[in-house]
Amino acid sequence: MVICNKRDINTAVIRATMDLIVEQGINEITTAKIAEHAGTSETVIYHHFKNKQDIINQTIAFFLGELYKEFETIRTQPLPVIIKLEKMLDIHLSFNEKTKGFSRVAFSDQLHLGDAELKQIARKNQEKYELLLIEVLRGGIEEGVFRADLDLETAAQSYIGLIYFVMHKWSFDGFSWNLPNEKNRILQYWTKVWK
Repeated sequence: MVICNKRDINTAVIRATMDLIVEQGINEITTAKIAEHAGTSETVIYHHFKNKQDIINQTIAFFLGELYKEFETIRTQPLPVIIKLEKMLDIHLSFNEKTKGFSRVAFSDQLHLGDAELKQIARKNQEKYELLLIEVLRGGIEEGVFRADLDLETAAQSYIGLIYFVMHKWSFDGFSWNLPNEKNRILQYWTKVWK
């Protein structure tokens, strides 16, 4: 298959990069492997991306952007807060189940100690997610399903933190169990804590 236009090339490279991160981890992939997996050449890749790090950064930005769009769609729906949280949690866990490479990036040295741009991409998206959760939780207070004195920032951070802990444990276990099955346990725990 020959890829001709810029959008198709970028999409193919981004998807190939995530596939390779899942299979091999960030440190093992090369632009040659990405090009082969994407069905193009390194020369073509270098017309669209500066280097391997640029490809990784754009890959993470793309997938986080897609995830956030799904969260934003749920946030704007006229649903009870508990249903919104359930749907958002399902999206988050299902996303990680499908893109195991994202879990590898989230816990990698490269994200925490490496490229400053990648760190900024992750930080910006995490802050957006936290603010969105705060807004949803505030709606839960207004609906009367959460207590009025709920510390929204801490609640949002602990919600995200529990998801990250579960993802970390799942990664240590070699992705051997079904991540979305954790949804009910997490949601039930937090709704009890927040009531």
